[in-house]
Amino acid sequence: LKLEARFFTNYNERALRSLKEKREAAGKTWASEELLVESVRTIDGPEEGVLVRNMAIKKEYGIDLIKVQRGDEHYALPGADFMVIPGDRLFLMGSFSQLDAYEAMLKSSSFKYELGEKRKLSEYIDAQADEGIDPESQIMLCAVPILKNGHFEKKQIRQSGFREKFGGTVIAIERGDMTILSPEANIQLEAEDIIWAMGRREMAESLYGAGYLDA
Repeated sequence: LKLEARFFTNYNERALRSLKEKREAAGKTWASEELLVESVRTIDGPEEGVLVRNMAIKKEYGIDLIKVQRGDEHYALPGADFMVIPGDRLFLMGSFSQLDAYEAMLKSSSFKYELGEKRKLSEYIDAQADEGIDPESQIMLCAVPILKNGHFEKKQIRQSGFREKFGGTVIAIERGDMTILSPEANIQLEAEDIIWAMGRREMAESLYGAGYLDA
């Protein structure tokens, strides 16, 4: 089974439907709409010629590097030992204010760079197939409900084994009418939470095969 990122769009909508009216009435949005993706091509910018583990964007701006495009190659969710080189296009994920702060730094510097437009994370995920990105290189975003008396209930994220078992990262939690972005690893998952899990195709297929996604 080879699933594209767009396959999960309808599932995510169904998983969130029960909370949608409450959220809209409160003027709240989902993490997939709050988080934005922006690309920047480094010509001689601050993030060239460095390992991902040594990049300053996460520590100083709270921004995540979710993809590197190098020519026609797409490297989804590059690991800590991935080397960013001149000419790479970096796809950065963060809130509007986080990305704006990073932009302000670039604009006040002497670095040469090219900025792309900001897009909602949900729009970026859905557009991957239309942009010709192979499913193997697509980033998957899954909304996973936390069930009462289920495996994940009342476990901290770090204790849940989610990353080890599925190879994904919990980037946000929907809890009632509240969205928790970039949750700490010690936060406890509660019944009726919905976690946003980001990973590669293998993560989505593992979640689907294990029955965590009723897609």
